[in-house]
Amino acid sequence: MRYSTGGGLTAAERQRREAVRMAAADDFDSGATDTRVARVYQVTHMSAWRWHHAYETGGRQALETKGAASHRPLSEGELDLLQQLLDLGPAAHGFADQRWTLARIRAVAAEHFDVTYSLAGMSLLLHRLGGSVQVPTRRAAERDDETIRERARAAGRSSRVPGADGASPR
Repeated sequence: MRYSTGGGLTAAERQRREAVRMAAADDFDSGATDTRVARVYQVTHMSAWRWHHAYETGGRQALETKGAASHRPLSEGELDLLQQLLDLGPAAHGFADQRWTLARIRAVAAEHFDVTYSLAGMSLLLHRLGGSVQVPTRRAAERDDETIRERARAAGRSSRVPGADGASPR
């Protein structure tokens, strides 16, 4: 089992948690329900269900600890290559539009460098590279404030169009 942030656990704590999952597997073999396993091992019902599902589909091996998620920092050379990959644009990596999102950048990094970053970790990495959150500075030329007002009225929402008076919508 893998926890997205490593669960914040040391190696010894991960081993202890694995021992609990293996004991739960013995209980599943004996016909215990997810609810019973959750109560006995003081975990959420969802965790017990996930363990049971993993055990049924992958056996005891599926319940073994996989270690902490990859927190290997990218080397300077890898950071340079990541910047070059990003400079190619999203389309070069198979994305339909020209927007970079944290999830997309994370996928590119995982594919090319075999590392796993959380979205927050990827955000920190991008800030290290000099990146920043980008938002449009102007309105789309196709924007039709009257249509927006009509749709808002039809939906029973306020008809005020944010930013229509030239003020920032935020």
